[in-house]
Amino acid sequence: WMATGPVAELRVDVDFIEPRLADPAMVLLDARTRGEYDGGHIPGALSIDWMENVSGGAYRSVGEVAALYEGIDRSATAVAYCQTGSRAALTWLTLVWLGFEDARLYDGSWAEWSARSELPREP
Repeated sequence: WMATGPVAELRVDVDFIEPRLADPAMVLLDARTRGEYDGGHIPGALSIDWMENVSGGAYRSVGEVAALYEGIDRSATAVAYCQTGSRAALTWLTLVWLGFEDARLYDGSWAEWSARSELPREP
């Protein structure tokens, strides 16, 4: 498929994520650095730094990249986020490349989530 603009079905927001935090059918992938992740993240999110997908300005081999996401259910709704959505966009593309059935992007990301005191966070 080829989109000519934003595709609403591929984007999620707080209202999509919050009620699904305990749902094993959704996995959150934090594309920020490990230090950023350790400083606070959405509960249950897995840390996979977006830079781990690339080397020298190009994707690593499919085998190397697939190993980063090993053990993640490819039929789950996989939601990528970072600080503002830009790094997560590469993670979203990676998920699509690896054949995840339902890859989504939370473009509000940690900047939005962390600004709302009523939302849960880890650590």
